[in-house]
Amino acid sequence: MATPLITISTPLLLGKRILLAEDNEVAQQQFLIMLRRMGGDVDTATTGLQVLEALEKERFDLLVLDIQLPPIHGIELVRNFRRESGSEMKILGLSSMDYKGRAIGAGMDVVLIRPVETYAFLSALHQLFAEERVQHSGEIQTANG
Repeated sequence: MATPLITISTPLLLGKRILLAEDNEVAQQQFLIMLRRMGGDVDTATTGLQVLEALEKERFDLLVLDIQLPPIHGIELVRNFRRESGSEMKILGLSSMDYKGRAIGAGMDVVLIRPVETYAFLSALHQLFAEERVQHSGEIQTANG
């Protein structure tokens, strides 16, 4: 299978509602810029409590979650959210520690270990949304044509 050409300007997230949960202001701005350039409609949260509040009020297609967001650990937050809501929302976890196995077990779809390179982030988003994009557009442009 050919490698997809994914750039920050690929409209992969067009029409998607995204909640970006990140307490580091610099990291939040970097992810916010990438998500918006890819067409995402992005809301932000800086605490686990704000995440829970936003998820109760609105429907999101994607949660980009700092796993170590205060005061509620992301693994606990996701486990409880999945159990109580039954939501199929996609969840991309971010962590400076290797919580990958526990995070996936709690219901996250993808976990990236910091520092997160742009291509790794874009590839994770492609992994989460490429199937929908193929269904809507018919094809994805690939490196081999």
